[in-house]
Amino acid sequence: METPQKKPLLKESPALMGGFKLTPIRKRRTKISLSPIKTPTTDTDTLSPRRNSTSFSPSTKPEIPNPDVPHSDIPTSALEFEGFSFWGPDGTLGTKHLSREQDEAIRNFLCEKYNVISVWYAFPFLVLGCEGEPPSEDERPFTIGGALAIWKTVEDSYGFLPLFGTNGDGEPRMDIDPEMANKLQELEVPPPEVILYLANEVFPDCIALSILWDSLVVELPKTDDDDFHLRLQSLPRHLQGVPHILLYYNGPLPNTQRRRRVIAPKPPHLAEMIVDETDYVSTDGKFYPGTMLNSVDKSGEVYSSVTSGVLIEKDGEKRLTCSFHNWADHFDKYGDTFGQDTDDARQHFKAVQGNPGTVVGFVREKVGRTDIALAQLNDGVIFENQLMEMDYAAKVFVHSDDQRIGDEYMIDSFATGKQRLIGLGRRFEIGRRPGAGSLTVPQGHEHLLPTKKAAYVATRQGAYATNHPTILREPIIRDSVCGSILLRCYERGIERTEENKVMKKGEVCAMMHFADLQPKCAERAEQYLCYADAFDPLIEGGWKVVQVEDEDGPSGSEGSDPPGKKRKVGETSTKERLQD
Repeated sequence: METPQKKPLLKESPALMGGFKLTPIRKRRTKISLSPIKTPTTDTDTLSPRRNSTSFSPSTKPEIPNPDVPHSDIPTSALEFEGFSFWGPDGTLGTKHLSREQDEAIRNFLCEKYNVISVWYAFPFLVLGCEGEPPSEDERPFTIGGALAIWKTVEDSYGFLPLFGTNGDGEPRMDIDPEMANKLQELEVPPPEVILYLANEVFPDCIALSILWDSLVVELPKTDDDDFHLRLQSLPRHLQGVPHILLYYNGPLPNTQRRRRVIAPKPPHLAEMIVDETDYVSTDGKFYPGTMLNSVDKSGEVYSSVTSGVLIEKDGEKRLTCSFHNWADHFDKYGDTFGQDTDDARQHFKAVQGNPGTVVGFVREKVGRTDIALAQLNDGVIFENQLMEMDYAAKVFVHSDDQRIGDEYMIDSFATGKQRLIGLGRRFEIGRRPGAGSLTVPQGHEHLLPTKKAAYVATRQGAYATNHPTILREPIIRDSVCGSILLRCYERGIERTEENKVMKKGEVCAMMHFADLQPKCAERAEQYLCYADAFDPLIEGGWKVVQVEDEDGPSGSEGSDPPGKKRKVGETSTKERLQD
């Protein structure tokens, strides 16, 4: 990570900027988005970015998107410029390749356009301090020149800490196996053998290892703060031959563990927020990814809510992915019936779409140690893998090994509408089991078995960042987004003009695992992270995404309408009993 730089900005004339002006790249917009949460778009007709250029093309005053032009179905998140990017020729984010004039140009553009008076380079974050309140959510980009924009007041911006943990204070540089060190490359997820080597030989009591952008984070068993800081004195500051910043965290990183209950279905602060409780089975005769899916209590009232995932198939059987924790309390009470196709199991693990809603099936399987559950749909219930708020369909799983740090993703949830995330890395939860393997000894001589426990990767989670940590403004990410699928919308290194082609592939990459309610003024980088469970176990088990039958319909036509429009809570009664 580059040394953060903060520099007050002055509103300068074009002459003081060395004659350089930034020209935002705009993409063609194809249709009106039906999402009630409007996010800005930066689209282009013909221009394509020259990412590694060392100078700007002189131009007229920067174009400002016309608010009367219809929004695209991809929220504009990316503010890109002709001939400018923070991505350098070496494939990393930084400013080393930028000239002084380019640096001044981007600072003055942000000052003029967004009233930014402080810019802090803390890649992958671009921390922007605004004079007064930052621009509203629908007027500011998600990324700028490839960096994730963190919008704050100028006072709050100086408190941001761009680290995912704490440095060790032991030996300056610890020697490790050179072969393993060579496999730890910047902005790349290392192969499994490296993770197992680190967990077994270097950090033998770690509970997880995370690659987060340019950092290697070692998650240690939770202790009190005094003991943790005492231990830091004996932990190495760096690993020999490894380019990553070495950091330590006391316990699991925030948002990585599931709580036993999701939030109450209708807490007071959600009264005016966008929450789509529509029963699409009743209105459309089918439902879709991103729609509301509930567990219910004995009286038939909503117990907790998550987001519908994707319909998959294997050997003639079809299942709907969803979040297991939504039925975790039911499992504690009725676990002996879980996995059966009986009246009791169907009743205990009932899945209801909408509120008041329709019973669509029941949860029948759980995938390993992930939060991924599989629901069996009732006969006659139709689920279509067409995204609710985007003109694209889910079409194919993508293994975590085929995703890169810096890729970007879209989620669509009844609780948030469309949201964009950037992939920052991978988290490997470490399990440990006796290292004796199949060794046996006579009874009474168990002490002869090896005592060291061997590490294994229990779960893999993608780590993603959002620049919307607040819960009181829109768009937001909150707990009921669990279960949402991540559809890849951008691959690191391609031109931004190719995003529609990426979305058309329908690449389903993960399932949202946890999205905590963050404080409005989050000060640490890890507070901007959320996690998603990889679909690797399903891919390796032979499951495939069910295809949308009519390829000439919504999923195959760029200009067609998505299934429906989200609405606010309270438009229909939520007190009626759910009926089978």
